[in-house]
Parts: sequence; structure tokens; C-alpha cells
Amino acid sequence: STLFALQMCLKVFTLLECLNRSLQSSSQTVAGMLQAVECLIQELEHFRTDDAFSELLAENGKMQTKLDLNPLKVPRHRRPPARYTGSAQSTVALTVDEFYRPIYFALIDTAVCQLRERFSGSAGLQQYCKLERVLVCGTMGDEHTAILSMYPEIDVGDLKAQLQMFRRRRTVNTVAKAVVEMRNMLPEVQAEFPQVTTLLKLLLVPPASSAEAERS
Repeated sequence: STLFALQMCLKVFTLLECLNRSLQSSSQTVAGMLQAVECLIQELEHFRTDDAFSELLAENGKMQTKLDLNPLKVPRHRRPPARYTGSAQSTVALTVDEFYRPIYFALIDTAVCQLRERFSGSAGLQQYCKLERVLVCGTMGDEHTAILSMYPEIDVGDLKAQLQMFRRRRTVNTVAKAVVEMRNMLPEVQAEFPQVTTLLKLLLVPPASSAEAERS
């Protein structure tokens, strides 16, 4: 049972590790991060099938034979207290497949729910993503204007004009590249983009942006 539990966890954690590696960079955007998370969720949901579980169970059987381990067995059934079940009979798993399948599905469901709650379901990340899109894509729709109006230090009209001039000669697809472009400007040129500078400061202050992992 320990080996099979490790194999089930490895199925999920391998994909999560791929996501972690892809996001550990200061040059990543929040919009790209959300797309990467959604791609991972779709892959996890692809594994949540009877066929995928049967394949994993077959792999476990081969590993048991190779390592000369005892085959999987259904654990001894413990009758739940009558106050929980009443007069009804408790459900009993009669086969290894019936016992471990719900555990496997619950593992995937937990991973998917946590990813959605922490990323796509985060109102703060969604708002940050829209602010980032204003800088990276030059998008100034109604929803973006509504968010920008929440910040008294930003003048939407001036920002729109300055962004058009800032992006016309500069290829900016991440916040990090925009910062580099701004730092490389002469002070006189940089002074032409006070609203863009303010937007950059807002994007750099929240702890929602991706960051490089610290390694010793």
C-alpha cells in the first residue's frame, strides 16, 4: 500500500514540479502563470479517469513483482459507529480497485481545487493580471479603465497617451523588460512617462508577481 500511495502521489507531484520550475523566474508574467496553471489543471483532469487508474494499478503490479513485494490487499474493514450510519449497512470495498480508486480521485480533486483557489480563483491575481495587461499589451478596455480608476495616483487619459508613445519603439512583453527599458532611459526621456512609471511601481509593489527561487 505504501508503494502504491507513493506512485499515486508521484503522478500528481511530477506535474506540480513542472509548474514550479516554469514559474521560478523573474521574467514570467502573471497572465502567463495563470495560463500555465490552467494547462496543468487540464492535464490533471485527464488523469482522473478509470483507464488512467487501471494503468497505474497495473504499473504497481509490475513493480511489486520486480521488488518481490506482497500484492495489494483490501485493508481490514472497520465498522463505523451506528450514530453515523443508523440502521443502514456501511459501504464496503470488496476489491483493491474499489478501495483505492476513490483515494486516487480524491488526490487529483484536491490538487485541482487548490490550484483553482490559489490562482484562477484569486480576485487579487485577476486584478493584477489586468493591470499587467495594460502595460504589456496596451489594453485599455472598460474593465481595465475601471481598475485603473481605483488608484488616485493614475490619470487614465495621460497613461493611455504615454503608453502609446512608450510602446511604439519598445518591445515590452513582461514587467521586468519594461523596468529595464525605463532604467536605460535618460532622465529627460524618463520624465516624459510619469504615469507609466507609476503603473510600474504599482506592479512591482504587490507580492503577487512571480519570483526566482532562492537556492543555497
